[in-house]
Amino acid sequence: MTFLTLPMGLSFIFVLLILRYDRWHSRFSHDHDIGGVQKYHERAVPRIGGVAIVLAAISCVAVTTLLDDPVSHRLALFLLCSLPAALSGFAEDLTKRVSPRARLICALIGGMVASRLMHAVVPSVHVPLIDFLLSIGPFAFILSSFAIAGVTNAVNIIDGFNGLASGVSLLVLSSLALIAYLAGDHFVFVAALMVAGSVMGFFVWNFPRGAIFLGDGGAYFIGYAIAVLTLVLISENPTVSPWYGALVLIYPVFETLFTIFRRKFVQGTPVGKPDGLHLHTLVHRRITRSAQPRLGFSRNSLTSPYLWVLCLMSLVPASVFWDQDLPLVASLGLFLLLYVYVYSSLVKFRALFFFRGAKLARPRLRRRDA
Repeated sequence: MTFLTLPMGLSFIFVLLILRYDRWHSRFSHDHDIGGVQKYHERAVPRIGGVAIVLAAISCVAVTTLLDDPVSHRLALFLLCSLPAALSGFAEDLTKRVSPRARLICALIGGMVASRLMHAVVPSVHVPLIDFLLSIGPFAFILSSFAIAGVTNAVNIIDGFNGLASGVSLLVLSSLALIAYLAGDHFVFVAALMVAGSVMGFFVWNFPRGAIFLGDGGAYFIGYAIAVLTLVLISENPTVSPWYGALVLIYPVFETLFTIFRRKFVQGTPVGKPDGLHLHTLVHRRITRSAQPRLGFSRNSLTSPYLWVLCLMSLVPASVFWDQDLPLVASLGLFLLLYVYVYSSLVKFRALFFFRGAKLARPRLRRRDA
């Protein structure tokens, strides 16, 4: 439990310090843009919550090194590999001038390092033709590096509301820790708990109040950590189906792929141009915006639980059938159908079967939501 409670407490304290002394860094660290198309906060908020998460993880590794824990050296290597992605995100948080392409390249570099040094590779998918290609060293290396970079960016894409990206990440990390425990993988088990504890210390400040944001640095670090730990788990434990990795990450990954398809082939707009048509923004605009805030929950924070439930639709079968290919593939297909159904229903503004009877008045769209 030390790997969970220690980083949790440290992360909580680090966030507290960031908020306590925000006057020293607010000029650089606060998100002052409250009028953007993907902005749903009403005041300037620090967006360097990821700093607390990374510092907590580093401190935890330092303690395990002093205690001479057998996984301490690999944990340290794991954090070193994450630096290119995390630092590029922190640079964007502070300067607002780092392009998405530059951040993606940094994440790709981190993916290449992890694939080489951490054995974070796609070993096989139990499909003959693809497995033949994966048996070719350079192909597996390139595919795995791009997969890590893609998941890193995917977590950043779903970071739109209080507790959304961090809540989804906690669910995914919990599944990874559980399967690592069942498969006997001590490193992934400990690393997943460590990252989850670091995220939890931040989460209590971010949800529901939104006192601090994850920022690109935090989202990139968490996404990178999840991607690497997933690949290490399936590559070093033959009992874990490779389709477990696909299903456990399907929500953020498919959100990214769907966004690319929608912007490029449906709307004809640049892929990197922000818009308000992500699934989470549609949930906010169609469902939670008309809800009455209560018990300290704002309309912003009311959005995330809907997406947590959607994420569980993939995580539960992934955690149950983690060593069985066919149920995992079937669950993957069902989740994709569910996602498309929910998205199309929200776009067409038809009430879903589990919202029948609810009052879903069409909200007045502000200029930035048009």
